Amino acid sequence: MKIVFAIYGEPAPKGRPKSVVRNGCVIVYTPKKTKDNEKFLRLSSIRYAPKKPFTGAVALTARFYRSIPKSFSKKNRVLADNGVLRPTPRPDLDNYLKQLEDSMNGVFVRDDSQVVGSHEQKFYSATPRIEIEIEELSERGSEK
Repeated sequence: MKIVFAIYGEPAPKGRPKSVVRNGCVIVYTPKKTKDNEKFLRLSSIRYAPKKPFTGAVALTARFYRSIPKSFSKKNRVLADNGVLRPTPRPDLDNYLKQLEDSMNGVFVRDDSQVVGSHEQKFYSATPRIEIEIEELSERGSEK
């Protein structure tokens, strides 16, 4: 089974865990912005989810479309919107992917460790979004 959909809005990367020292103990936590974005991705994609999360191996394709910077010239805007000029500044592509995979837990897959292959790319677009394809490769769960 293959599921294809898009989530509209500016893609956001997974934030690094933060830590604080309280009463001599180190507490590690996920930043609020990261939690909020993960919740947004989950809520935006739930209507496309299968009735039950996939149990087997899954392949993931994700295309992250960032807003075209206002500082771009008209020429560069056209090149960016046509996919010729691609985003190389931070954030890293793998941080986008990690945020997306974590938001899929319990919705599309039991755990993001089921993703056995992925193909991801960054683009610019006048319409920021994430285009997602999730394909169940096998229905059998892995051996333990």
